[in-house]
Amino acid sequence: SPSCETVTGYPCKDFTENPDLIKEIVHPEDLQILMNNKKNDVISLDFRIINRDGAIIWLSHKSKPVYDKSGKWCGRRISNQDITERVNLWEKLQDSEKRFINLVKSVTDYIFTVRVDKGIVTSTIHSKGCYKITGYKAQEYDFDSTLWHKMIHDDDKGMVLSKIDEMIKSKSSESFEHRIIHKNGTVRWIKNTIVPYYNTDNIFFRYDGLVKDITEEKQKEAEINRLNKYIIDNLTPIFYGF
Repeated sequence: SPSCETVTGYPCKDFTENPDLIKEIVHPEDLQILMNNKKNDVISLDFRIINRDGAIIWLSHKSKPVYDKSGKWCGRRISNQDITERVNLWEKLQDSEKRFINLVKSVTDYIFTVRVDKGIVTSTIHSKGCYKITGYKAQEYDFDSTLWHKMIHDDDKGMVLSKIDEMIKSKSSESFEHRIIHKNGTVRWIKNTIVPYYNTDNIFFRYDGLVKDITEEKQKEAEINRLNKYIIDNLTPIFYGF
């Protein structure tokens, strides 16, 4: 059709005069895919061509054999749609998703999800990274939906629940620090970022938590504070009154 010139840069007569032109403009990496199909196959596939200006164009190709009344093969009915914009958009989305995942990994040790129904926790899902931070395996959270709450240090439980409640009501996301009790009994500090979700009826139904272990940072901070206090309490005065 005349639109072929818009897509390929070649007028229809060029394809009529040179039946192999379509093969010549197909991207070398995709040519074999196209050639693998047999004469009687119904074809539906996406491939690249290189247009007259040298630009790479993605085509969604559909074709099927055409026969006369006697069953003799006459040719193919072909439909090609330019999907370059769609493919480029998909690739950009894939790239954005990869960058987002890498960003989350760089600031997060593991992610958990808490599902809620009418204000009651029904299940929690924890990624595999939870074991390194909490000592509990992901399956243990599957068996006990309240385990995450049980792990929170008793002195921090009120604050944690209050923070989560505030974020759910305000539909906001916020990071805060609190302690948990590792399975081996040790105290660990984490930075917890809560992200609430709401359904189409604007009803809260779940939140995700992005967890970062900050125990080492807190230990260093405590050591600095201890040393500062020691210096202040024990430093011999160097100024004297006259």
